[in-house]
Amino acid sequence: NDLGDALINFYISMTIVTNVIFTSFEISSDSKSIIDSSVTLIITGALTISGELEMTDGSFVDAGGEGTVSGILDMDGTSRLNMEGDLSFNGTMEADTDSRIDLDGSSLQTISGTPAFEPTFNSIFCSFSASVFNLTATINDTLDAGGEDFTISTDQILTMASGSVTVLSGGTWTRDGTLTLSTDSKVLYTSNDQSTMENLTYSNVEHNGGTLSQGGAFEVDGIFTNTSGNFSASENITADGIVWTGGTVGGLPSQTWDIGEDGIDINGGIFVVTSDTFTVAGNWDMTGTGSFIPGTGTVIFDGTAPQSIISAEQAFFSVQNSNILGTVSIVDKFEIGTGGFLTIDEGAVFATAG
Repeated sequence: NDLGDALINFYISMTIVTNVIFTSFEISSDSKSIIDSSVTLIITGALTISGELEMTDGSFVDAGGEGTVSGILDMDGTSRLNMEGDLSFNGTMEADTDSRIDLDGSSLQTISGTPAFEPTFNSIFCSFSASVFNLTATINDTLDAGGEDFTISTDQILTMASGSVTVLSGGTWTRDGTLTLSTDSKVLYTSNDQSTMENLTYSNVEHNGGTLSQGGAFEVDGIFTNTSGNFSASENITADGIVWTGGTVGGLPSQTWDIGEDGIDINGGIFVVTSDTFTVAGNWDMTGTGSFIPGTGTVIFDGTAPQSIISAEQAFFSVQNSNILGTVSIVDKFEIGTGGFLTIDEGAVFATAG
């Protein structure tokens, strides 16, 4: 049964120990409510937290109306908060590493606020509608826009913490504000045809499904991994390394590619090389089941440490060794295709031990 409107007031600390439904739920500034482990609190209307709401491990709060937090929201363990309305956040967030907030309303939802201290959420999932992030905050673990439109409002900064994952499975991302991707964070493009975000420096990127096109120059400080689906190359590419395990490089790549010390690892799919300048500062490994299409481009090894080439009997068109600080070594069979060249720069060492 719906118990109606609840007001926790007058220095009360109330623990909810059984599943319950309220029309609205308000915790005053001098009070606290605790949701016991594995207990479900359903609120058909508004949730207002001026005091403190502690959600213990495994607890679940499902709010059907607007949410207002000016006090403390403490989410322990695997606790989960579902919001069908907007969330106004001006309080304090305490979120354990397995907690999550789900925005599952049927129309546009907004997270907004100007808290005194920048909140750090653990995970936010959007399920059924577009979302607007009108708040400067950090997400520690996962942001999944659910294939819907997602907007970061003007003057707001959304930071994805180190080790976090940003999942894009469709929809349009509008960055009127700033999206900051910390070291070791990952953007995962999955499911549908999408385009990379322009004027953005990624940490790590994984593409797994659909066709990923370039919305502009593609700059990845970490590893670009293509797990499945095609990658349509049409702009410059900078990455510390490329791991190619499935899918095909589409289009006619003819822009500058600059790959760093993590090198190239082709162990599945079809990897097509740009016909323009293609520099690699790391190793080149083709020991997997992938296919290498060299075109008429030249692969330039320009590292500052020893580099190795494991070619698995797949031919290059042309190779240039410009590494004058470390030896470039072949590990097994090395082949230059018809019409191609091997160029060894002055001061560079090419080791034919393979």
